[in-house]
Amino acid sequence: PRVVGYCNVAEVQSVGSAIDDLAEGDIILTHQSHRSDFCCSREDVLILVKNIDKASQNLLAMTYLYHLGYSALLDAGYKPGFEVVIIGLGALGFASASLVAASGGSPIILSGRKDASHIMRYVPFSQFVNKNQSGIAYQSVADLDGADLIINTSDSWDDYELGLKMIRRGGTI
Repeated sequence: PRVVGYCNVAEVQSVGSAIDDLAEGDIILTHQSHRSDFCCSREDVLILVKNIDKASQNLLAMTYLYHLGYSALLDAGYKPGFEVVIIGLGALGFASASLVAASGGSPIILSGRKDASHIMRYVPFSQFVNKNQSGIAYQSVADLDGADLIINTSDSWDDYELGLKMIRRGGTI
């Protein structure tokens, strides 16, 4: 097992006596893993927000996820026309698929969700594959020997292996 996550938006429950700019109830963004409680030093706080409502907290978290998807596309050298496979349809997978679609792409999405129709109506995509089915039937839209780019938003080793099998020679994961 490994710790899941690398970033969170959290509400401060208490602060040490040496900390003078944080207070109980403040909202912080850190690189702590996803969990219900944690301790961190003041230097670990990336963003501090005071007096923010729940809706704005959710927007803050989603903005960060869109940034991660955008960074993945930039780092991979994404260009419109690339065949992109996104493994996972949580918030990060949805954000990444939305960004590919917004730039004129049509991502192929692999997810273990039984029914993603309520999510997928918001993102144009070329294929949705339920990866829990036996024998995943991924077919390249452009008849390539694999995807140009794979964005894996899952923490499963099986999904990592799946990405390795689906990428074309010279592609990027």
